[in-house]
Amino acid sequence: PTGTWTYAVSTPEGDLTGEMMISKNEDGTLAVLIKSSVYGDIQLEDITFKEMVLEGAADINGDSIEFEFKFDGDDIEGAVYTPDGTLEMSAERKKG
Repeated sequence: PTGTWTYAVSTPEGDLTGEMMISKNEDGTLAVLIKSSVYGDIQLEDITFKEMVLEGAADINGDSIEFEFKFDGDDIEGAVYTPDGTLEMSAERKKG
């Protein structure tokens, strides 16, 4: 799942878009950094990756937000679980 991804999260106020970088740490674990024009840089914690599904969580403005991404080649379908409900998320791996 490593690489740079362009994402869109559907919200009632419109789509939030940006880039997400997934890299591998020296110990083999994954690091996920989500760049957001609204929330700044979001670093996921408690990351798990199995059967092509990545899960993680982040503290955003005092709320615990959970992320779930299902990988299919160069595409991701996912969900962002917030206190206000579930938001649909999609992403595409950047080429080059």
